[in-house]
Amino acid sequence: MRSLSVTAAIGLCVLVQSAAAQGRQLPESVNCERDPIRPDEVWEQTEAHCLGLLPGIAARAGDILRLKLDSGETRTFQNVQKGCDSEPFVFEQCFVFTLEAFFQIANSFVVHKGYMECGYYILVDRQTGAELKLDTMPVYSPGGSWLVSVNADELCGRPYDIAIWSAASPPQPEFQYAQAKDQPYEVWEFIAWDGEDGIKLKAQVFDGKGGAETYHAEAVRTAQGWQLKRPWVK
Repeated sequence: MRSLSVTAAIGLCVLVQSAAAQGRQLPESVNCERDPIRPDEVWEQTEAHCLGLLPGIAARAGDILRLKLDSGETRTFQNVQKGCDSEPFVFEQCFVFTLEAFFQIANSFVVHKGYMECGYYILVDRQTGAELKLDTMPVYSPGGSWLVSVNADELCGRPYDIAIWSAASPPQPEFQYAQAKDQPYEVWEFIAWDGEDGIKLKAQVFDGKGGAETYHAEAVRTAQGWQLKRPWVK
């Protein structure tokens, strides 16, 4: 989970929603996640940086994150920290909401709900206000027709390995894959979109004897819907 002290610092950034600010053109996409591999190169990619790029539609005041919908209504996410220092520790009462992204192509926010361990993402549709729970940050197709979530988490549970939704308003489920328990263990990785109808993937498949092999795989949209091609399965 992100440091609570950092969250408190971010809380000092409160946006003034002036008419001029609201008239600014919004960026195509805003990614607020700091890249742990290259922190010095993307130091500005924090929630405070994102809020500065989204005047009039996203703001934070202390523990409260507010997101403005197209209807003018406000969706509010409030941190809860009263269980963080209690004895015994109360997991359900110790979590922080942070803005992770805004995708203009989908007119949607992504909010992360982080516990002391683990967490999940919430896709918030600005048009309808609908919320979609995701295990990972969604990746939209180039044309914005689809979004995919690929989950390789081995510690916090994995209800699906790969899930695809149509980028409707709100998104609609199109495909979901979770490996069978009696099959060789697989760890999936998203590589890239291949146009609007293909997703390049990589999978590490374990043989149960301490060995593993890496395969290139793909998900392809056909007339029958999305199909997952796993080359190690004959």
